[in-house]
Amino acid sequence: MKLSFKTKKEIEKKTDKFIEMAEDLIEFSWKEKEKEMTIYKKRVSRTQIRNILDMATQVESISALILFIKYQIGRKQIPREWGEKLIEKISELEPLAEEIDKENKKEVMQEISKLFLGYMYRDFVYKHEVKELRNE
Repeated sequence: MKLSFKTKKEIEKKTDKFIEMAEDLIEFSWKEKEKEMTIYKKRVSRTQIRNILDMATQVESISALILFIKYQIGRKQIPREWGEKLIEKISELEPLAEEIDKENKKEVMQEISKLFLGYMYRDFVYKHEVKELRNE
């Protein structure tokens, strides 16, 4: 189902909230003294974050996205603590989706999850590149 103009406008109004949530997740993960984003000495790569974003754009099910994140945790591709925090953040989007458009909550949830993950990826790349420049 295609989202209505009104729903898209409501999503747009919450953009700052999605960005704030994404930045909070990256901040939770960032170790200023390290060259990479780490949690408990385990590295989170740009590729893994991109893989999660790509999966979000390919699936229509939030459950499938969360299962993919769990799969990546199980394969030790992402640290457990970070993956669980990511799942928690995605779950926090649900009440926002309902607030935006109760009747089309599933479609809104798909859209705002993609936005959130895109903002998270951008914030990660920014922090990673700024850190790289400082360490040159």
